[in-house]
Amino acid sequence: MQEKNVVMNTYWSDNERFADIVNVALFQAKKLILADQLEEIDGCESTMVGEKNRQKKGVQKYRDVVKKATDKVNFMILGIENQSDIHYAMPLKVMGYDYLGYDKQLRKLKAKHRKERDLSGAEFISGFSRTDKLLPICTLVIYSGEEPWIGPTRLSDILDLNDLPEEMRRVVADYPIHVVDMRRFKDSEKLQTDARLLFGVLQRQGSESEMQAYRKENAYAFKNVSEDTYEAIGALTHSEQFLELKETSKNEKGGYNMCKAFDDMEKSAERRGEKRGEKRGEKRGEKRAEAKIMALIQSMTANGELENIPRLTTDKAFYEEMLQKYAPVF
Repeated sequence: MQEKNVVMNTYWSDNERFADIVNVALFQAKKLILADQLEEIDGCESTMVGEKNRQKKGVQKYRDVVKKATDKVNFMILGIENQSDIHYAMPLKVMGYDYLGYDKQLRKLKAKHRKERDLSGAEFISGFSRTDKLLPICTLVIYSGEEPWIGPTRLSDILDLNDLPEEMRRVVADYPIHVVDMRRFKDSEKLQTDARLLFGVLQRQGSESEMQAYRKENAYAFKNVSEDTYEAIGALTHSEQFLELKETSKNEKGGYNMCKAFDDMEKSAERRGEKRGEKRGEKRGEKRAEAKIMALIQSMTANGELENIPRLTTDKAFYEEMLQKYAPVF
């Protein structure tokens, strides 16, 4: 099966889907971010750390998906982090990405000022002028695991604050994060792209009746899904068979007919069930035949026909004759 993270990074790299999930998850479905405003940017976040006048070490992290939202002027950087497992230090992970994103902007501004030699005094020491501004950064965590997200959703969730007086707690900076639990996300029906189908399938995976009803309600959409959506559903439902049926499910429009794939899987399951039933029947038949022979042997031994017992397995007509003769035994 394809690596889930690679599949989902590709999936959310699409500007339409990216804008869709961000608007629904962060802005109550208001269309504040438009697909044509999004620009993909380098997901590598790095910086140098260490004390002054000592050898510094590089720190480098790669975001899953990161885009800059622009509307004639730059106004926000948005990132998506895919999680298939609960991460119990997720606020720190998000903070790390966000910090490195801000640090990258700061280093670019410092380089610009060094080149232009336009700073003096405290601004020169800071490498940052009073009028300089950084673009705000927001990270959305999209969790696809089967168990509910019980991980932290803010920095304070992983801080030991129990013994601190309330006055001290209030001065500790917090850092909330945004987590979408795909299998339990209540606003999935507000999605406007094919991501709605992905969420819908995941949320009904454990119930055959609910899945059947959902397929029926969305039959038209399921008959022509994109390749990205088909692969994402296969990856997140852990269905090797579904992915193997991809090429045979391709339709004349260039998309993929998921209804056909589901039907083919059901037929295959029925055939496997029939074969299992046949094998069980064969085994039961073999056991019954063995029981009959054992009963015949006992009856023939008791009746003094010990010398004829070997013929039961070599002479079919004799076997049938003995069955008739000792029928009451069975």
